[in-house]
Amino acid sequence: MYDTFISYRRAGGSDIAARLYDYLKLKDYNPFYDITGMEMGRFDEQLKLRLIQSENYILILSEHALDRCDADGDWLRMEIATALEYNLNIIVLKEESFVYPAELPQDIRAISMYQTIDFNRSVLSARLESLPPLLKYKKQSFSNMITGDSAKKPKISGKYITQYEDNERGRTVVRKAYAELRTFGNIVWGKTSFGTSQSWKISGKIYGKKRLAGVYRAKGYLDDGFGTFYLELKTNGILDGYWSGYDNENNQVTTGRYLFRPLVQDYKIRNAVKSDFAAITKIADSQLGKDYITEEFLREIIDEDKSTFCLVAYNTKTNKIAGFSISKAITYDEVKEISQSQNIKELSFEDKIGFVKTVAVDSVCQGLGLGTMLVDKSIDKLKKDVMDSFISTAWKHAGIINIESVLDRCGFEKIMELPNYWYESSLKEGFHCPQCGNPCHCSCVIFLKI
Repeated sequence: MYDTFISYRRAGGSDIAARLYDYLKLKDYNPFYDITGMEMGRFDEQLKLRLIQSENYILILSEHALDRCDADGDWLRMEIATALEYNLNIIVLKEESFVYPAELPQDIRAISMYQTIDFNRSVLSARLESLPPLLKYKKQSFSNMITGDSAKKPKISGKYITQYEDNERGRTVVRKAYAELRTFGNIVWGKTSFGTSQSWKISGKIYGKKRLAGVYRAKGYLDDGFGTFYLELKTNGILDGYWSGYDNENNQVTTGRYLFRPLVQDYKIRNAVKSDFAAITKIADSQLGKDYITEEFLREIIDEDKSTFCLVAYNTKTNKIAGFSISKAITYDEVKEISQSQNIKELSFEDKIGFVKTVAVDSVCQGLGLGTMLVDKSIDKLKKDVMDSFISTAWKHAGIINIESVLDRCGFEKIMELPNYWYESSLKEGFHCPQCGNPCHCSCVIFLKI
């Protein structure tokens, strides 16, 4: 399993790719580099599989690298399009002499909007040092796993966020779901839930000290989906492997990657206080855009605006802030302002409506379920003020909605999309979108929970 895919044009980029590969290996990552990683068999299938398996995608834009991307069957274009489709962690290394073509194919056009690490060959080594903080999920080493006859039984019981590949309209998509597992001896059972509409029973056995295999079956009367899974216990309690089963919607057997990330139990939610402001704005600058949330705005919430509140997720051991949410009670007239005067008839008869305005989690703490915890707690507080209907907004960039999975797990449904939503305000207020810079071209997606 590779954690990072190196993508480059051989003409002009092969020497840079080789240096990048050596650097990542020295830093204990497990990069895929086609010169060393290809096996016997069809290379096109191998390339796509390695891409899908990887969490990080590093694109090397050497001089003229994208000049041939409009040609049929161009492999660099395929790699970029796949990385965008699967929402990989994309990092662009751009040579100073590189210039984007005047027109890029539609399926890779979004790559030009990603921020870049610029370099020239004389200072490449120094520029590579900026990569590790941007990379996700360093390879899991089996040297740290439980070994030896006297090793304790692995801890499997607990709550997880699962990530699994699924088939939708003929293409592979990646979904997330909650899961809870329990053990007795070497027996494992539990359930996993996708949103509020689907759930599955899980049962299996632990083999040795690091392997888990079993079956799953849909719990609904109308859903007869079933299948098998195989997982291996990695460091940090992560279970990584594959599932295979019958897809009753498509009438076929499907196989995909299956990943369980344990929910960390050392986090709680509380009301924000003034000493949290610096940590909140730091997270907001990184996840939402520079100066989108300011300390002055937070002071207004705490001191003046009694209809608005801010919650923080914090680590109970270190007391470090890991995420925050901002919510308030609004009227239907304010809903019309949010929706740019478009009518949302489901809310038109409500006196008070709960608005989950902002949710952001520090990048190093994402995947732990903190976003869901923050939204759930926000809903609970709003319900105490006799509110039963709720609205939330999320930004969409390059086809990806930033908190879609969080809102889905909390029972929200997507109802409309408004393009270039923050364009004018980004110019007026000067904040810098982490995806677009300034001005912001992201769409706003509105979600509803009744």
